[in-house]
Amino acid sequence: MARPRAISWDWGEALRGAVCATPGAALLLLVSVNLGVVFAIGVLPVALMGALPSRKQRLQALALGVAFAATYLLGSVLSQVPTVAVVAMFGVAYGAVVLTGRRPIGRVVLGVVLPALAVGLSADPAAGLVVASSMLVGAAWATAVAT
Repeated sequence: MARPRAISWDWGEALRGAVCATPGAALLLLVSVNLGVVFAIGVLPVALMGALPSRKQRLQALALGVAFAATYLLGSVLSQVPTVAVVAMFGVAYGAVVLTGRRPIGRVVLGVVLPALAVGLSADPAAGLVVASSMLVGAAWATAVAT
């Protein structure tokens, strides 16, 4: 019996990846490096889900991108009160671990939401709003081209 390849190449997925990355690259080269990178980071949660044939799957992917951006923004707001930030990080981490044992969404919270919250703690709220907005635009773009 032949073993399946661990890594395979798909030209359709490569094209979709290039289409997803093009606006971020243009922003990076023509407007601002930071804005282009943040746009590209916003594309990632949706683009990593692959081509999504149904409308429901695309909306779920967009919801993941929105959760990523919103949690980043929440982290930037929580960073203003360190005690609240620590309690929130503990609460989200603990809740995600408990949820992982019960529902598949727990893995999403643990793997996407918690890291976004942690990274958001390094930004002030004004910058967090700009970054989160750029991430939202990236997620919306990746959702639009996810067919």
